[in-house]
Amino acid sequence: ADIVTAAEAAKDPSLIRPGAVFFIDTGGGLGHAGLVVANLNGTLVTIEGNTNDDGGREGGGVFRRTTRKISKINLGFAHYS
Repeated sequence: ADIVTAAEAAKDPSLIRPGAVFFIDTGGGLGHAGLVVANLNGTLVTIEGNTNDDGGREGGGVFRRTTRKISKINLGFAHYS
């Protein structure tokens, strides 16, 4: 996997390409991950589980999200080839 840290992505959002997986640390040993579908100038289109139409973290399904910002990803990204 090609790893892009949160700091690297914030500095150069063009590093994040479709197919990347993002990782967020939500504290207490918990986290969240999702698949990047598109990067629109630092705003991500993603596919995420355990969410809902409103982006809640206790959702009941897998949804396409269009508002996640690269600047809010606190761990980083992995590109798998």
